[in-house]
Amino acid sequence: MVRIIHIIIGLNVGGAEMMLVRLLKYKSITGGFECMVVSLTDVGKLGPTIEGMGIRVIAINITSILNLPFSFIKLIHIIKEYRPNIVQTWMYHSDLLGGIAARICGVKRVIWNIRNTQISHKNFSLSYFLVKLCAVFSYFLPTNIVCCANSVLSFHVARGFSRKKMLVINNGYELPKKYIFSNSEKIFSRERIGINRDDFIIGAVGRFDILKDYKNFILGAAEFARVVPNTKFILVGKDINWNNYLLVNWILEANMSTNFILLGERSDINELFLAMDIFCSSSKSEGFSNVVAEAMAMRLPCVVTNVGDSALIVGDSGIVVPPEDYVALSEGFFELFSLGACGRLLRGSRARELIINGFSIDFIGSLYMKLYLSDEKHCA
Repeated sequence: MVRIIHIIIGLNVGGAEMMLVRLLKYKSITGGFECMVVSLTDVGKLGPTIEGMGIRVIAINITSILNLPFSFIKLIHIIKEYRPNIVQTWMYHSDLLGGIAARICGVKRVIWNIRNTQISHKNFSLSYFLVKLCAVFSYFLPTNIVCCANSVLSFHVARGFSRKKMLVINNGYELPKKYIFSNSEKIFSRERIGINRDDFIIGAVGRFDILKDYKNFILGAAEFARVVPNTKFILVGKDINWNNYLLVNWILEANMSTNFILLGERSDINELFLAMDIFCSSSKSEGFSNVVAEAMAMRLPCVVTNVGDSALIVGDSGIVVPPEDYVALSEGFFELFSLGACGRLLRGSRARELIINGFSIDFIGSLYMKLYLSDEKHCA
């Protein structure tokens, strides 16, 4: 039995955290692995979900630099007691602290997981120095460095990380079993959020962040709505609401207040996908876009900006446009709109096929299993 400790910053909902949950679920099905999860902070929203799989979760509650030494010693004791064959760490803080602790305990396999393609240089931020440290330690601390996207690998190689230890394993997704839905279900999904059944719907999902470039999305939406005025634009995510002064000001400046529906943070994303005709990612920076893959799994054709691995993900199923170009974005919308319902259905079916073949958790999970078992002398 291979014993693995996963060390992660926290267990609230996020891309890395959800990927860890899906991977743990996959491993629990395939068997042959015994896992524990250590959160450097608290158990968050996902801790109980993981414990529900029968996997132990320990939070060491690092809250400040003051209790860091005590918590680090606790982490060492946990690793020594569990005696894992592999320690896998998720994101920079965990890579550094978890990697050092694992080496102190004599763990021979340390696997880092890195995911960012954007580091703030403002005032030489903590993240900036953390990346610099991780770049130095990457040559002797981890045995492997997993990147969630090709763009993530390139980004970190350019910042001095050890190239020979790096490999790409994309995010994996649980495919919704129900993806062929009736027109009545689509109508019901629209009625839930107050949308007319005959409106054309374009949606975007993601927290309010300058990198998501919602201003560009709104400008592209205004351009498209001049041609197709019965279009509604659904925005979903943290801080996406009518109390967000900056976001609302962009909408008002574009004279689009009657076209936009701001839904905030939601847990029923798949149901909202049902209401949409097109999904859009307007980001100016991405690594591997989880939400694009999730929309494709729900058979939605996508318009995405050419950042990170978005073009690789959508392949020939969607439209790829330059970032920060609202005219190109609106033209992408119009290209999919012009296909008609049947044409978009074909594109959506192709999108789901691409996710099944390249990004399902069954496929991605098998790549992680292969990595874990690639050096059997360390996994005996």
